[in-house]
Amino acid sequence: MWGIVGLAKKYPPRIVEQACSQALEHRLRSYKQVRGLVERLFDQALERLSEAPQLALPLTQDHALIRPAAEYGELFNLGAQQQLKEPSLTTGETNK
Repeated sequence: MWGIVGLAKKYPPRIVEQACSQALEHRLRSYKQVRGLVERLFDQALERLSEAPQLALPLTQDHALIRPAAEYGELFNLGAQQQLKEPSLTTGETNK
């Protein structure tokens, strides 16, 4: 029994539950048979995932939340100028 419980550490619990349900239906009682069912169900699930169509989302260049590139450039320049004026912020020194 603990071997079957331990399968949930390696495989999704949903698959282990499904395998146990099938084992009960078919009156399978050994750990080895239940583990075989779990492995087969897991492999089938992986196959279904790999066969599922992958939706390609296009990259969005224009959106209300995306600022123009020039604005990012201005922000970078402002930060660089500020750093030149106050070098103590980057070195941790204080001006007295």
